[in-house]
Amino acid sequence: MNVPDQVKRNYLYQAGAQAVALLTPLVATPYLARTLGPEGNGAYAYTFSVVSLFGLLIMLGMVSYGSRSIARVHPSSRSRAFGSLYALQAVRGLTVMALYGVFAGAFMQEYRALAWVQGLHLLAAMLDISWLYAGVEDFKPVALRQTAVKLAGLLLTLLLVKEPAHLARYAAVIAGCMVLGQVWLWQGAGRYVRRERVTWQDVKPHIRPELTLFVPVVAVNLYKMMDKVMLGGMSTMAQVGFYQQAEKIVSVPLGLVTALGAVMLPRLSAMAARGDEKGSQRCIRQSLGWVMLLGSAFAFGLAAIAPVLAPVFLGRGYEPCAPLIMLQAASMPFFCWANVIRTQVLIPRQLDRAYVRSVLLGAVCNLAVNALLIPGMQAAGAAIGTIVAEGVVCISQTVAVRRMLPVGRYLRETLPLLAAGGVMFLAVRCLMRLLPVGLWPLIGCIGAGAAVYMLLVWCLWRRRRCR
Repeated sequence: MNVPDQVKRNYLYQAGAQAVALLTPLVATPYLARTLGPEGNGAYAYTFSVVSLFGLLIMLGMVSYGSRSIARVHPSSRSRAFGSLYALQAVRGLTVMALYGVFAGAFMQEYRALAWVQGLHLLAAMLDISWLYAGVEDFKPVALRQTAVKLAGLLLTLLLVKEPAHLARYAAVIAGCMVLGQVWLWQGAGRYVRRERVTWQDVKPHIRPELTLFVPVVAVNLYKMMDKVMLGGMSTMAQVGFYQQAEKIVSVPLGLVTALGAVMLPRLSAMAARGDEKGSQRCIRQSLGWVMLLGSAFAFGLAAIAPVLAPVFLGRGYEPCAPLIMLQAASMPFFCWANVIRTQVLIPRQLDRAYVRSVLLGAVCNLAVNALLIPGMQAAGAAIGTIVAEGVVCISQTVAVRRMLPVGRYLRETLPLLAAGGVMFLAVRCLMRLLPVGLWPLIGCIGAGAAVYMLLVWCLWRRRRCR
């Protein structure tokens, strides 16, 4: 399939931003692991998870609904659509910030100072208009903003955060950079929209469909953030810190997957609006192929090197992160598959009910598994809950689209990639047994694993072409 130039450019911008997001944790994560310690990182993860739950109330389903709405309207109506959508977001932002202030003062007394600083993330959420740029398929400003925020946050962290007592300072650096990044996006919004007065009649039609897409957002974040909230309440902050560090490592390569989903959602929404079924099917098949190619490599690769990666990358005392990385990596293929189904089929075609049902089911399973396993298995129980949730969501969404897509064909094309990942896993594990623990042996194992995987994928590709 010939990929449109605009899609290529947008993905390159998003992938470039994700590359920076990949590189900055390579410096920041081991530095903070040693500087703040498991307890400090756990306290940060706990308070950030709480403020993020409040942030959900500001954004509701705006990321998906806003970009879809902007993509579907005619440019002459874009300003009014943007004004009515952002009016909802701004009113919610002011209301939620007030509620968070009351909550932090009443229920987060042990971490009150840190909680106040984390509240800046709510201001950033209220100012977030990245969905406007996604809707007009202009990802350059968003990518540049994300890159600048990451680099500024990293530089200021290295300069200002030197000991565990600087935890609140670190939170202020990250949250402050987020606010400034959102202000930056507003500077370029005038190219696409102008200030236009909106009325309640303009706003009202958006409330119900946005609330519909808010349900899966809440459900997804329940099993993304409630893991750490439940760990904080049922275990120790050190366990939260171990879980958070493992999650950071696993989430970095997943950024390449979410970048593709963000780019393709408005494109597929426009295709659905004009009834281009043939073009949609081609995009979905190619996207699934690339996403599962990357997802299989990352999942099996991270699982293979986890026992060495944890102590080498994070430092002494973080050995418990190794099994957590392996467990969380197991959820990656499910996440990759479901991300394509969600962003390229369910949301563009307005199949919101199926999307909501699948994610709610995943959230319920996650909370149930967490409640059962965290008391006895601690962070490992939360990681198993994530695997179960991602698996349930993936299966449910696949069943929902089975009559629209050749699911059997996609599975037959995906299973050999997973088999290649399994062979790579075994090869890397055998090699690691022969080498000492250290940075250069780790890099060598990564290179050897990549070579094995690429060779196997090339063989699969050649075999398919010869048929």
